[in-house]
Amino acid sequence: MRITICDNDYDFIKSEMDAIENYCARSNLQVSFDVYISPSNLLAANVKEIQVIFMESVFSNTDGVSLAKQLRNQNRDAIIIFITDNDKCAIEGYKVQAFRYILKSKWKEEFNDLMDALVSRLYIESQSIKLKTDEGEEIIPIKNIIYIEGAGGRKTLLHTTINSEPLECRSSLSNLGEILSDNGFIRLQRSYLANMKYIKRIKSYTATMSNGDVIRTSVKKYRDILKRYNDWKSVD
Repeated sequence: MRITICDNDYDFIKSEMDAIENYCARSNLQVSFDVYISPSNLLAANVKEIQVIFMESVFSNTDGVSLAKQLRNQNRDAIIIFITDNDKCAIEGYKVQAFRYILKSKWKEEFNDLMDALVSRLYIESQSIKLKTDEGEEIIPIKNIIYIEGAGGRKTLLHTTINSEPLECRSSLSNLGEILSDNGFIRLQRSYLANMKYIKRIKSYTATMSNGDVIRTSVKKYRDILKRYNDWKSVD
């Protein structure tokens, strides 16, 4: 695991690194660090290689959300974690798809849960998902899922880039929604969960997918759906 830290508090950086190193040692994980005090130095680096970044949201000449937007323009997959004293930018943080937004005052009490979720994201959820089918178990790369359709009776149909026919799985749409919530998926309506990178457009209460399928969106939640998709698309 490679972690980038961008913060102007030297003492807190040391605290972060010590805590992460101890966690990784207990979990038998390898970790390396890239540390930046200045946002400009961070942007001057090869940000395309950033895997995970722990960052402050307040700097003397910029704010962390603006910095994260610039990072997102070059690196779509980086996992952004805000660790900050500022409690006023949490909502803005989700516009850059921040993985977590944690106050420094609660850092120690939330650290283990944060790292458990991060490890799960890095090594499990972001790569593949194991699902039960009538023929046994299937491991599906998440990046290949176009959308998921509820089929009733705790069953779903996975439409993927791998097969022309959907794959029937024994898992509820709600359960898959929880698993995939941090992987760029959006609930279009009660029976459909879509991977936003395969949405060509959302217009007139419908979402057109890259495979040509057209899905009707929730009328009641249409504005929220459209806003979330446009926020996601703006940093794509």
